Amino acid sequence: MPRRRGLTTTPYAEALLPALEAWLGEAQRLLAPPAFDPAALDGVYRLAMPDLLEAALLPELIAALQQQAPGLRLEVAAMAADEAEAALEARRIDGAVGHFPARSARLSRRELFRSGFVCLHHAGRLALPAALDAAALAGPPHLYTSYIGNSASLIDDYLAAHGQARRVIASTASLLAIPLLLERLPAVAVLPALIGRVLRAEACGLTLRPVSDAALEIAVEHVWHPRCDADPCGDSSTPCCGGRPPHGENRRKKQNWPEFDLNLP
Repeated sequence: MPRRRGLTTTPYAEALLPALEAWLGEAQRLLAPPAFDPAALDGVYRLAMPDLLEAALLPELIAALQQQAPGLRLEVAAMAADEAEAALEARRIDGAVGHFPARSARLSRRELFRSGFVCLHHAGRLALPAALDAAALAGPPHLYTSYIGNSASLIDDYLAAHGQARRVIASTASLLAIPLLLERLPAVAVLPALIGRVLRAEACGLTLRPVSDAALEIAVEHVWHPRCDADPCGDSSTPCCGGRPPHGENRRKKQNWPEFDLNLP
């Protein structure tokens, strides 16, 4: 109804207000995301990750799941990073954890933590200086594994930036071959710290020396298909989106790790 200084509601409109407010409240309730309760989850989450990353993360991951989301069963598939996107597209997995330098921009992602690098060698075969700068790192022969993808080129780029180059004497398709080769050769393998610690635990006599330069690190991410963005078993409830980064790794301050508290080693 028009007034001299604007509009005012009619008695009929006033009578409609309670019903309209009720309809709007119901619409907001239906559209609002449900409160996330990990203890109420009931189902299976299929997670892919490289096998040595699985060895590093899985024990405490499963223990945390049993405590906080006992109804969610985790099915882990060993999978190289370059196979994860096709598996997500084909719905063979629900998510993947690892280093994905060549992932598609369309995949949803969360950076979990950053891993520095370590130099692995056998103390009985090779002596290294106490401080590992780029020159000391480039000196001995290197073993390389294609298993960890482009982190090898990252090492070469790092050395080149410091005017150094390394000599790779052998390349393997399996990380598990590295300790066996280092036991017999005066050589080194530069690997992500998370992987290096697992290999050292499996082999006697290996020495692990950290490379302290912060410029040499990789991001470990959780990726999933964007069709799962609104799924309660998507990002926020996935076990790998919660907890502390593994010991010795760096959590990015901008990330809210955890979404719920699943503690990684």
